[in-house]
Amino acid sequence: MTTAGALHSAHDFAGFVKLLGRGKTSRRSLTESEAEEAFGMILDGVATEAQIGAFLMLLRVKEETSAEITGMVRAARARCLAPDALLGVDLDWPSHSGKRQHHPWYLLSALLLAGAGMRVLMHGCAPHAADRLFAVDALRELGICAAASWEQASQQLDNCCFSFIALGTISTSLQSLMDKRAEFGLRSPVNTLVRHLNPARARAGLRSLHHPAYAALHVESAIALGSEGIAVFRGEGGECEIRADADTSLTLVRAGNGIDIRVARSLPQRAAKPDQPCALALRALWNETAHCPYGIEAVLGTAAVALLALGQETDMEGARAQALRIWRNRAALPGTIA
Repeated sequence: MTTAGALHSAHDFAGFVKLLGRGKTSRRSLTESEAEEAFGMILDGVATEAQIGAFLMLLRVKEETSAEITGMVRAARARCLAPDALLGVDLDWPSHSGKRQHHPWYLLSALLLAGAGMRVLMHGCAPHAADRLFAVDALRELGICAAASWEQASQQLDNCCFSFIALGTISTSLQSLMDKRAEFGLRSPVNTLVRHLNPARARAGLRSLHHPAYAALHVESAIALGSEGIAVFRGEGGECEIRADADTSLTLVRAGNGIDIRVARSLPQRAAKPDQPCALALRALWNETAHCPYGIEAVLGTAAVALLALGQETDMEGARAQALRIWRNRAALPGTIA
């Protein structure tokens, strides 16, 4: 919308709102470069609060395109990538939804793989719903504190191959935009783009979604961003967690293509849901002081998908077998749950 090298202003940003908000015959989606420029202006503090709200909700009502998400991700990455010291991360694990119906079993999957020597960086937003258990709080209950800086994240990865860093530590601007969900009463495209942030440029990653209709959007965006080893699926509660009592349609992005994979349910019947999710159930399962068929199947299934994304195995059967071997040997793994 502006010429190269020109200074941006709120007046410039109004042009993007106009493109999205004109009548049915005149409005259109943004190109990738327009979305990158617009979102960069938001992150740089150029757009006004009213413009930001209008922009995000117009995208939400129109439904964002993969080009728009790709452009917005590029803008975010240009402003908040981790320092080069964090290069070498194996698995990017976004966790931005929180769990409401089941315990956060995916955390055990991540810690299991980290114990086996795979460097896992998990990132997530600040808790924004009272009825959900978010990763940062669940990990704290397990004795694992969020990294307060990229330097600390690097140290944690070196010490135990796992680190969780809050979105607000990565970018206060992105966290502020996520916080607007409470004002809007709706998710915005920011909830989609943060899943593709991959701030440490990991070689593989997981992408969860709430609604099946968003699967193609995530796959197309991952391909456009040049991502490899990305597993896209509808996880339990919107987190990167396989639902053990339901079939899962998964797409693995590799070599610029999306490969569709069916992950069959490992439990024949729907599992009973706990009264509320908690981290104590994770510790109990890990230490075998409680038995939970759903929990163990969710942990193994999720770990298997991650191993598939990492290229450790070529099919789900082999990936699950490897996950089971690691699980059975978990007592010998360093730096995991005591």
